[in-house]
Amino acid sequence: MPDPYPQPGKVVLGLIAAIFVAAAPTGLLGSLSLYAFPIALIIATAHVVLLATPAYLLLRSRYEATYGICALAGLLIGAVPYAAIALWYGAFDPHGGWSHSVSLDDFIRSLIFGAIGIAGGLVFRRVIGPDDFNVGPRSGSYR
Repeated sequence: MPDPYPQPGKVVLGLIAAIFVAAAPTGLLGSLSLYAFPIALIIATAHVVLLATPAYLLLRSRYEATYGICALAGLLIGAVPYAAIALWYGAFDPHGGWSHSVSLDDFIRSLIFGAIGIAGGLVFRRVIGPDDFNVGPRSGSYR
């Protein structure tokens, strides 16, 4: 019977690939990317270490690592931290207390970070290997 989980080396390689995919859009900044890329690597590494790795370890025992699950996890890992920070700082007005307003720009930025997270999740799924592993009998599921 084959091992139901991918090899640990493939998982680590997938996490590293997700870090670089998440930092890659800074290349669109032209000469500013020289400064932005290392910062993006640090932020992407923090997301992978603090959010993606625990999420993978938690979810792998309950669900198959399908492209859909990895994309959804990437969306949440990319969008939710920025949305939470934007909500916290956007809702507090230093001159008048709580304002309960978040701008459309914050929502759009959160969607952009979510799209970057989706790309990272899909690359992670692609790197960890072929579709020959699963956790349990999941007949009829889409991989």
